[in-house]
Amino acid sequence: MAPPVNYTAQSAIAIMRQVIDTNVKLSQNMDVGLDKRIATISAYNVGTEKFRAPLQVDAGGQVGGSPQDGGPLLNGNGSEFLQFIIVPVSHEVAITSTELMNRISEDAGGDQRPIILDVVSLLISKAKLKMAHFRNCLLQGYNEGILATGDATCNGANPVPLAMLSFGNRLLDLNNVYQATDANLNVLGQVTVLGKSKPTGATVDTITVDNPALIVAGGFLIPLNYASATPVGPAGLQYIITATQAGDMFGVQRTVEQVQAASANAGTAPLSLGVIDALDVRKSLSNGVDADAVDSFYYTNPVQRVTANQFGFAKRVEMNKAGETTQTMDISPVRTHGWKISGKDVQDDSVAAVDYLYDIAPSLLGKARYPGSQKFMTGPIKGFWYQRMVGGQHTTTYDAHFQDSWTVYTRKPWQHAVAHNLGLNAALTVAA
Repeated sequence: MAPPVNYTAQSAIAIMRQVIDTNVKLSQNMDVGLDKRIATISAYNVGTEKFRAPLQVDAGGQVGGSPQDGGPLLNGNGSEFLQFIIVPVSHEVAITSTELMNRISEDAGGDQRPIILDVVSLLISKAKLKMAHFRNCLLQGYNEGILATGDATCNGANPVPLAMLSFGNRLLDLNNVYQATDANLNVLGQVTVLGKSKPTGATVDTITVDNPALIVAGGFLIPLNYASATPVGPAGLQYIITATQAGDMFGVQRTVEQVQAASANAGTAPLSLGVIDALDVRKSLSNGVDADAVDSFYYTNPVQRVTANQFGFAKRVEMNKAGETTQTMDISPVRTHGWKISGKDVQDDSVAAVDYLYDIAPSLLGKARYPGSQKFMTGPIKGFWYQRMVGGQHTTTYDAHFQDSWTVYTRKPWQHAVAHNLGLNAALTVAA
């Protein structure tokens, strides 16, 4: 079943009347938190050749005693380097309009003002935001593009339950089509997300799709055009910041300790001082205390803030001057002041995994892109529209394609750390 037709003039009738308020709000999660952080660091444009990033694992030099009274001197050695081979992965955001929709929108600013809002311009302007949100979603996983997992209670009917750990339905967008796979990532077919439950962060989310039988327990939802059984997407946090020894990282086997990040397994316990201390100590043991002083920030889902606030609450005592009245005590921290752990900023993100806490050194992250990325593909109509063909005939429907080719990597895996298997606060585990 195809997604709803939201690109005709008729579909925009809700904002085609003579309305006054043109500030149309988007009622969908479009967080770009981590992607925005990474966008501020240097990015390399790479050509058709594979991009290579060296990793020094040994400073070189042999140490030992030196017999200065006629004995043999030591044989020295040099530095050891490994090399990551990094290949960007291409994606697109496709938008659609019709001849009538284009005509109406083009006259949005005219004297007749038949439409208050230029719907097509709004659609075009949101394409870059949609791509940034998509990048942010793919950054959460490994590198297989897994966006959701069928819950163990799947029964082939709507609404379809999705596994709460680690993302529920938060990485899926309304009216988008995804590939449904089995537990081995073999593609079973395509489904369209027609509805989503309100995410709770700690209970099972659901979606309504056109073909619920395709979503099976332990199966996955991945983007369109990803290969069956062997989907390959850009590297995510679970790929570049992990303690696993299985597989490889950009061609370097993970049995090499220098590509394994420091980690702490919380054992389903909630985020606490013990977890933070264990993570910091293991990171310091790998990097050295001085090296660990490099700027970094924590990254997690807001659900972990609930436990942090309950464990780390602070009472404030106010001494009143003569004539002043006593103020009521605020039981909750001021949200606008941000959230900190160990003095470091915490970047929370609605699409982040609910059971992970990352300690990220942003200066060591990089983004590799193909030249010409992050723009609309050049089309024959007005520079970017393509006329859609159906059955060999031209139609009055047009498509435009905003494309980007990227992947994220780290220059020093040891400098990052991750706490995983975090528990969730009981206040969130009760259904809303």
